[in-house]
Amino acid sequence: MIRFISLFMCCSLALLMTLVSCSENPASSSGDEDTAISEVDTTTRTEPDDFIWDPASEITVTLNGSGAISASGLVQIQGGTILLTKAGAYRFTGTLTDGQIQINCDDSGKVVLIFDQVSLASSANSPVYCRKAEKLVIFLPERTTNSLVDASTYIYDNVASQEPNATLFSKSDLILFGKGLLSVTGRFNDGIVSKDGLNIHSGSITVQAKNDGIQGKDYVSLSGGTISVSAGGDGIKGQNEDDLSSGFIKSESASVTVTAGGDGVVSQSDIRILSGTLSITTGGGSSKTVASSLSAKGIKAGYHLILEGGSVQVNSADDGLHSNQDLTLKNGTVSVSSGDDGIHAEKNILISGGTLTVSKSVEGIEAGKITIDDGTITVYSSDDGINATYGTGGESADGSLFSMTGGSLLISSTTGDGLDSNGDVHISGGLVIVHGPQSNPEVGLDYNGTCVITGGTVIISGTNSNMTQAPGSASTQYSLKLILTSAKTAGTLFHIEDTDGNSVVTFKPLRSYYSIVYSSPQLQKGSTYRVFTGGISTGSDYGGFLTGGTYSGGTLYTTFTVSSTVTSIGSGGKP
Repeated sequence: MIRFISLFMCCSLALLMTLVSCSENPASSSGDEDTAISEVDTTTRTEPDDFIWDPASEITVTLNGSGAISASGLVQIQGGTILLTKAGAYRFTGTLTDGQIQINCDDSGKVVLIFDQVSLASSANSPVYCRKAEKLVIFLPERTTNSLVDASTYIYDNVASQEPNATLFSKSDLILFGKGLLSVTGRFNDGIVSKDGLNIHSGSITVQAKNDGIQGKDYVSLSGGTISVSAGGDGIKGQNEDDLSSGFIKSESASVTVTAGGDGVVSQSDIRILSGTLSITTGGGSSKTVASSLSAKGIKAGYHLILEGGSVQVNSADDGLHSNQDLTLKNGTVSVSSGDDGIHAEKNILISGGTLTVSKSVEGIEAGKITIDDGTITVYSSDDGINATYGTGGESADGSLFSMTGGSLLISSTTGDGLDSNGDVHISGGLVIVHGPQSNPEVGLDYNGTCVITGGTVIISGTNSNMTQAPGSASTQYSLKLILTSAKTAGTLFHIEDTDGNSVVTFKPLRSYYSIVYSSPQLQKGSTYRVFTGGISTGSDYGGFLTGGTYSGGTLYTTFTVSSTVTSIGSGGKP
């Protein structure tokens, strides 16, 4: 028999080609070999044949309020219960005010439910319950609007199983696709649950749930479509209690909006974001606080959170991006406003590209090891902007590390340290701008191990605390640590030029400051420089770092000649 592609009536062939590309394993070309960060295999079980069937073989089921009618003997109808026991494609139309579509197939092959202007509700439990099938596929034809509403209290045949527990519940792999709309209301517990894998490939899916919005056991793959979730618990969840390495979440090309009382997107395994858009609000947003016993993180991974592209916006009462182990930002645009940490990982954070903006946080970026190789990073924090720590507490070196080889890092910390490492600081490239606090005892730069600068440009403003530090003597690039005799008001320019009047650096701190730490290839041994404060500059302003233009009108503060790795002017701070 000639096979027809049902998608031809509503979807382009490009949709099928997209699926093929989505099923490949992106971990095979991750390029992370030098980071010692592992990634799970995020291959799904979705195949091109899942989207193909013979339209001539479709079985029509018409819902008529309290029941249904069908000319096929393969459809068993008992009152409001519609039982499907054979694989095939079933086209549903109409309204069922109180009933259930139940799938229980022993034979191989997929069951396709075509929702063609369908409204399903149940007063007993779930309106769609897949007990057994090789795969359950739900197709939403173009220009159709469909809805599922479950009971507010469930009646179970087997109380011990507690299944189903969601409006759309499948114990088999579940796939949703098409160009139509599906509204899912979970009045009892969850909205959409698959006890195997879950793939939302396309369509417009809206979920409102008392508890969790969307959940998959082996994986949740968001490979297209527009997905909107409003959940009292977690928004989108991957959880496999039998296999802690499973339950991954992958988002690619989808447009996802999540509002959750708990975590926005959470997996006990890996989360991989390749493209598309995600907009996440948790716990009421960053202006709220949550109890320590609750979790309202924006995106939370058990193993590895990987952002490879797309646009991610998080407004969270708890951490914005969180991993119990590792977090990698390779590309894309990420914006975070958090009531706690902006970006947090228990082990490693690697930023090798993309644009990251933490507009509000307590700790901006926190992990045992933080590595920046490239990218544009902006961090606003009330406590430490960068905090490299393994969380052991105290002022003893704990083996943590902040390392930067390229990119740009802009930090503004109001009451905490700007750049803080409970271990070492290594900078060999890039641009580091730190607007430190204006009050003691916190400082712009704080480390408990060593600070070695071999390249890049670093400019840090801070207090006159006796904790103020400069780079260490093992650095190969020259640095200046200046403690002023009196504080300069916020916005007062700090300027260094050589004896010929050529500008070396012009900096405009956001807050009042006593100290400046500066390191750059422009500082050369044996050369003499002049330091000015005040004045004006016509240069381009990047986070207070002014380049180009003309500086004028400042007051000469002092001159210095570079004779050692660190030139210290003024009293105060650590040696």
